[in-house]
Amino acid sequence: EKYGCTVVEIKERERMKQIGTSRVSHFSKRNQNTVLEGHNYVGRWSSVRNTTLGFASYIGAHSFLNNASIGRFCSIGSKVSILDGTHPTDTFVSTHPAFYAKQNASALSYISENKFQEFLTADAQNHTVVIGNDVWIGNDVCLLGGVTIGDGAVVGACALVTHDVAPYSIVGGVPAKVIKMRFSEDIINRLLKTAWWKRDEEWISAHAEDFDNIEKLLAALENE
Repeated sequence: EKYGCTVVEIKERERMKQIGTSRVSHFSKRNQNTVLEGHNYVGRWSSVRNTTLGFASYIGAHSFLNNASIGRFCSIGSKVSILDGTHPTDTFVSTHPAFYAKQNASALSYISENKFQEFLTADAQNHTVVIGNDVWIGNDVCLLGGVTIGDGAVVGACALVTHDVAPYSIVGGVPAKVIKMRFSEDIINRLLKTAWWKRDEEWISAHAEDFDNIEKLLAALENE
């Protein structure tokens, strides 16, 4: 009580490793190919290897987001994972990789050359998944390899994302479908055009009070 937090919270803070302005749990996994742009947070038991985490974006506990490109100001919940492998479901007689991959988990292969692309990517840099800026992803979400989550999108908890998610859309379900758009088409186009997340921190801090009023913020952006 003296420090305004519980014993559990104090212990959790002691388990966090400070990396510049970012905090990463000692129980999480990352490698030298992971980029933290600043003011990031990675929760316990999460894995963010070969991943770029944009400015101010954070990830909850038990999430697996390897080989991902994540934009700025993203809020990613706990137990969010990327399913980076797939299997053929038509034409091929069997879904087992022994019949389409020279190397696979079973160490058994009957073919001389790979016949199926089992690992999908979302961009030219071979990121498995691309998550835009200002994206909110709820707990227990699964993202299939090759998908792109547009700027400003919201993915509801427990969703299975099998296709690209449009900017500023709200999706949910298994498989994920559009529930509604966050704003009108005009507002969305204006937000995407101004791309406030590309502004420097000084500008964002100076206009932070306007973020509760879209028209006011857009006016500030468009009048400059």
